[in-house]
Amino acid sequence: MLETQEIVKFLASFSIIVIILYSLYYFLAKSGFSISSKGKRIEIVDTKSVGRNRGFLIVKVDDREYFFTVDEKGMKKIDQWPLVTENESDDNDG
Repeated sequence: MLETQEIVKFLASFSIIVIILYSLYYFLAKSGFSISSKGKRIEIVDTKSVGRNRGFLIVKVDDREYFFTVDEKGMKKIDQWPLVTENESDDNDG
């Protein structure tokens, strides 16, 4: 059975490790490096799975939304969402 002194050493060491890890996470997050996905420019609006390793995504980048397909080979952009005709895209360009 563990003696009281060994238990205290273990708890102190464990506490120090937890404090160091939390401090590291806090300072990295504060400096702009974020582990979580709190990006403001790119957002996944909707997803739809249509089979194993296959699906569709609507991704918002800034003020535009794009339609993607996803499969085991990768990700492909289909078009802007909602679909933009050539006349509409010319009007938006300038």
